[in-house]
Amino acid sequence: MDTKKIAYVMASALVLLSFTACQAAPPSPTSVPAAAATQAPAGTAAPAVTKGGILRIGTINDAMPNAPHRTVAGNMSWQGSVYDTLTRYNDKMQPQPELAESWAWSNEGKTLTMKIRKGVKFHNGRELTAEDVELNFKDLADPKAASQMKPTMDNIASFERPDSHTLVINLKAPAVNFFDTTERMTIVDSKALADIMAGKSTPVGTGPFVWKQWTTGSKLVLERNPNYWRAGFPYLDGIEISVLPDANAMALNLEAGATDLIITPELADVVRMQKDSKYRVIQPKAQSPLMYVGVNTLTKPLDDKRVRQALNYAMPRQRFVDTIMLGLSTPMSIYWPPTSPAFDAKQNQSYPYDLTKAAALLKEAGVTPGALTIEYNTVVATLKSFAILYEKELTTLGFKVTLEPVEAANFQTKNVNKQFKMLWIGQADGNSVTPANFLINNNPWRAGNNTSNFRSKDYEDLVAKSNLEFDPEKQVALYAQINKVLLDESFNIPFSYMPSFWLTSAKVNGVELTILNALQFEKTYLAK
Repeated sequence: MDTKKIAYVMASALVLLSFTACQAAPPSPTSVPAAAATQAPAGTAAPAVTKGGILRIGTINDAMPNAPHRTVAGNMSWQGSVYDTLTRYNDKMQPQPELAESWAWSNEGKTLTMKIRKGVKFHNGRELTAEDVELNFKDLADPKAASQMKPTMDNIASFERPDSHTLVINLKAPAVNFFDTTERMTIVDSKALADIMAGKSTPVGTGPFVWKQWTTGSKLVLERNPNYWRAGFPYLDGIEISVLPDANAMALNLEAGATDLIITPELADVVRMQKDSKYRVIQPKAQSPLMYVGVNTLTKPLDDKRVRQALNYAMPRQRFVDTIMLGLSTPMSIYWPPTSPAFDAKQNQSYPYDLTKAAALLKEAGVTPGALTIEYNTVVATLKSFAILYEKELTTLGFKVTLEPVEAANFQTKNVNKQFKMLWIGQADGNSVTPANFLINNNPWRAGNNTSNFRSKDYEDLVAKSNLEFDPEKQVALYAQINKVLLDESFNIPFSYMPSFWLTSAKVNGVELTILNALQFEKTYLAK
């Protein structure tokens, strides 16, 4: 079997089954783990660190401060600056200390004891305690939080707090994916959490920047946290995030010098501006977020898997990658990047573009193509471009297609509440970390309760087993079986991934990305 797959899974298993405490001193400013960072061009020395200044960011998505535990596009620009997490993966998928300074497993992988870093203050001056961490975990389990991590939380049997900075987490069963949760869960002031979610309080975290002022649909202002627990950071005085009308406006603002960094620009702008020494491109290694077409399996004729398979064969994946993605992505029939233990090259070729096969499947199902509604997330223009491309293929098959744009916040609501009509086009991250976590927590694929309303005992049992299995070869075998079910049922159809580019001016240095593509600005500085 592939040695890379074995190494990947063994690393995860060893991390989770090690019953020796992970001891670590408070990290020095140079020890913060990162997946990617802005760097000076090859052959040139990085400019000296300059403290102060305001980083100006341009985005097309407004903040959603009342959703501190949800992964939404509007929070990408600021969430990692206001909030910290318990741990952070390094490039080898090994959890590193953040607000949790050490931990130990016991009871055959069902008890995790975490030591919470002392002396950490929330932005309101209150000290972080183990109780805060426990209440953040409990919020993830509350349906009102609408967190995709709720299924992992449901595996927690109980908590114990032997002292103010020790949290004992008792699991119902061992979980391969647990550190994916501590990587993603933002730690919010538990005393303010209810008011934050109700829109009665501004976000209160422990991060390097403090939420100062927000004008809905216009601008968010963050200020340097003078009491940040990581001494010497952040370098910047603050961050200003402007909501711009579209991707074209983002590029124009960067070129005019009105912004220093823009989030998820158009690929054409990336290709054009990366040739200019005045700009830099930030790109993480992970093939994420994944782009997909969701299918409502309760709506006829989509309740017949042969119809869903026909939709899969009608996917113009390669044409989409060559034209819309400018060759910067790859076609995908399964959800996983090549670095994942769940990746299988043969399975990834399961649905070549074949309208003849698609038509034959529709005929076999006794279906005469009729009306089809495709809703798409407006978070990035690329999803609309694919919708138009896909519409042409489905029209060729005889379907009467209606395209409906859905703005990002409403799309997330529909995703959580299973409110899509027939087909929808979206994107989601998480496929670059533990596969079991992706299939347990993400709404589009969640075993037992997904947006497509798809239920299958075989699928649900296989996913559950994959989260309990620590043997690397047995895990890979389970992933192959899961892929087979996903391909056969086609209730959610991947087609490619969205390379998460960020463009900056050349003066911006030290922007970091976590393994989940979360932006980190504590080490960012503006060269003079």
